[in-house]
Amino acid sequence: MSPATSGRIENMDRRTGLKNSTNPHGRNKLVPGTQWSSSLRGRFCLIKDMNCASATLEAFQDVFGLPDDLLLKAVTGLEGGVVAGGSTCGVITAGALGMAQLWRKRTGTDPRTSPALMKAVADYVRWFDGTVGVTSCRQRTGVDFHTAAGLARYFLPGDRVGRCISHIGKALTYLQRAGTEMAARGSHGQTARPAPALHCASAVLKTIRVRTGLGDPRIEQAAAVLSGGVGLSGGVCGALAGAIMGINLTVGMDVRRYGRVKIMRDFTVGHLNLLIAAPRWMPEPFGIGKEVVGLFLERAGSPECRQIAGRGFTDPADLSAHLWTSHTCRELIEFSSDLAATAIERWR
Repeated sequence: MSPATSGRIENMDRRTGLKNSTNPHGRNKLVPGTQWSSSLRGRFCLIKDMNCASATLEAFQDVFGLPDDLLLKAVTGLEGGVVAGGSTCGVITAGALGMAQLWRKRTGTDPRTSPALMKAVADYVRWFDGTVGVTSCRQRTGVDFHTAAGLARYFLPGDRVGRCISHIGKALTYLQRAGTEMAARGSHGQTARPAPALHCASAVLKTIRVRTGLGDPRIEQAAAVLSGGVGLSGGVCGALAGAIMGINLTVGMDVRRYGRVKIMRDFTVGHLNLLIAAPRWMPEPFGIGKEVVGLFLERAGSPECRQIAGRGFTDPADLSAHLWTSHTCRELIEFSSDLAATAIERWR
């Protein structure tokens, strides 16, 4: 056995047929190194987790050996464009969070201070848009998950769900390559700047933590990549995404520990709650999330950053300056924080 593999036992993952490396701490991770392995891991996780955001982040963490079950739990509600609402695809939002997690681990710096990381996330969003043709879940799938007909059409005859399985595989291939290159470059040649006073999702998550005691600064830091609609792309509002992540810190799915029956049950219950006026079997991520998103839309009129702000952003400094002066955005940050904290206090 070579020095590079000493202390590890090479085996096969019986669930996927992929080679795994069991480290001395007993946690299995996919051995990086081939594009097909990351693609297959992403597709397998989507079939297993029945949640595009959870599957993307779980596969990303597996590929890079970065298990973080709390962050993984937090992305539950980002599925299907945030609580299956059709906004920015969960493969995009969760992939961006994975890149932030990797950046923090490899460089030892706060993701909120790095224009290089934000550029890498923006490049990922552009790649996804160019490869898939659109970043919106509803436009990509052509279905409304909040209707029985839409949910049925997604699974039958299979072309729509098959499309998602294909797309997540391509995304994980891209993320493995881009993440490896990004981590290798690190912060070399970049001048770190102080974290902005306001950073959409980060600000919401911090307020939730202060008010409820639930959260972690590392998750607040990672969530900075959702600023300006994910890498300044104008997609789903960071304040809304932060609120949903905060709620799922307590009610989200623990997909690494759940069995297949538990995951299928939670998926079924969650998507039934999207269809009925008064959610049942609470507390549950989609029942709670549906109410929060509904109240947010009543106030903001749209889940999209570009429509709420009425403009785009050239870089993190441009966004920060806007957040300081925009009454609308600052009010939505406060409103989203209160919605999430109130929901947590009610249901936990």
